[in-house]
Amino acid sequence: MDRDAYIALWQQEEQAPFVGWDFSYLKGRMNEELPPWSYSTRAAEVLQGATSVLDMGTGGGERLLKLREHWPVKVVVTEDYPPNVRLARERLSPLGVRVEVVELTRDGTLPFEDAEFDVVLNRQSGFNPAEVARVLSPGGTFLMQQVDGRWGHDLMAVFGATPQWPDETLANCLLKGLVVMDRDAYIALWQQEEQAPFVGWDFSYLKGRMNEELPPWSYSTRAAEVLQGATSVLDMGTGGGERLLKLREHWPVKVVVTEDYPPNVRLARERLSPLGVRVEVVELTRDGTLPFEDAEFDVVLNRQSGFNPAEVARVLSPGGTFLMQQVDGRWGHDLMAVFGATPQWPDETLANCLTWFKDTGLTMVTAEDWTGAFTFADVGAIVYYLKAVPWIVPGFSVATHLDGLLALQSRLEKEGVQPEVALSFAAKKFLIEARKQ
Repeated sequence: MDRDAYIALWQQEEQAPFVGWDFSYLKGRMNEELPPWSYSTRAAEVLQGATSVLDMGTGGGERLLKLREHWPVKVVVTEDYPPNVRLARERLSPLGVRVEVVELTRDGTLPFEDAEFDVVLNRQSGFNPAEVARVLSPGGTFLMQQVDGRWGHDLMAVFGATPQWPDETLANCLLKGLVVMDRDAYIALWQQEEQAPFVGWDFSYLKGRMNEELPPWSYSTRAAEVLQGATSVLDMGTGGGERLLKLREHWPVKVVVTEDYPPNVRLARERLSPLGVRVEVVELTRDGTLPFEDAEFDVVLNRQSGFNPAEVARVLSPGGTFLMQQVDGRWGHDLMAVFGATPQWPDETLANCLTWFKDTGLTMVTAEDWTGAFTFADVGAIVYYLKAVPWIVPGFSVATHLDGLLALQSRLEKEGVQPEVALSFAAKKFLIEARKQ
C-alpha cells in the first residue's frame, strides 16, 4: 500500500473501541512472552483458607472472575477508571462484591480498617506499601504482579518518548519496606541486571535509578558556541555519536569523528556516515598519533576520551579551539574500594593535564575543576553501571564481586538510611578550553 492507505488504516485502528482490560481485538497480532510464574495460579493458592480478599485495581473484574471458585466470603475491589468502575459494578456487585472507587498511588490511603483482609491482590496497579501492610491481617498475604516501569522503553524511543515511571522496578519496590528478599533472590535480581543490554553511551535504562550532580559548566553549550564560524571539526571518541548528533544544527561543513570500541564504531557509522560524517577507527592514548593532516581542524572536541596533547595541537588550525571535558581519574574511587579496586588513571587530574599541555603551542582559555557526587537508588543499578563501564572495576561480575554487592545491600537496609546517602560516591570532572596561536 502507499503512504495514504497506511495512514487511513492506522486511523481506523485508532478509533477501534477498547473496553475493560481486554486485548482480544489484537489476538494473533500481538504476542507477549510469559514469565516463569503464573499470577492466577498463585492467587488461587493464597486464597485457600482466606475469609477476605481485596483486589486492588480490578479493572473490569475480568481476572477476578476467573478466580470465582476460590473466592472467600468477603470480596472487595478497588478501581478508579470510570468505564472500568461501571463494568466492575455490572459484573461483580450482583455476586456480592463491594466495589470501591479508589485512586491507587504511591502515597495514597485505602478506605479500609486495619487488618481487614487476609489476602490483598494487585495485578499491575498502583500501591502504597505502608497501606497494604496496614490493611493486611496478621499472617495475611500480599500478592502483586507489576509491569516494570521500563516496559517497552525501546518502543517508546521510536516515538521520542521515555518511560514515565522508570523507577518502578523490583529493586525499588523492595526498598519501600514491604518485603525483604533473601540473599539468593537478590543475587538472581542482580544477575538479571548484569545481562541487560548497553548500547552506545546511553544510560537511559538507569533513568530514575542513577543520578549525577552536574558541574557548573555545560560542555554542550560551550561546544555549540565554539563551533560557530568553524569550517571543520574533529570529535575525539564520539561513542555512538549520541552527543554529537545533539549538536547537529551547529555542525560545520566538514565533520570527522574517531572511535575504537567496535559496538560504538558500528553505531557511529550507522548514525553519522549517512550525514556525511567521516568515521575513523582510532585508539586514543597519551602518546598515540592521529591520522590527520597538520592544521586540519578549526575545532577539536573531546568529551571523556583519551588524548595526546601534542597531536591535538598539531591537527588544530591556527586560531583553532580545543574543548575537552574529562572525568578525573579518581572518579568513583570510593565505589571501586568496595570491590577492592583502585583508580587505573589516578594521575588524570586537571593539574597534571595542564602540565602535559605545556610547550604544545596551545594557550589555556578555561581550566575548571569540579567535585560532586553520583548516586544510585538500588544495588542492581550499580551492577548495570559497572558492566557498562568495565574500567571502573575491571573484570566485574556478580559472581566474582558478590561480597561487595552484599555489603552495599547491607548499607541500604540499615534503618533510616536513604539510598542517596547509602549509595553515594565521589564524582570528579574538569573542563579545558585552549586556543592555538
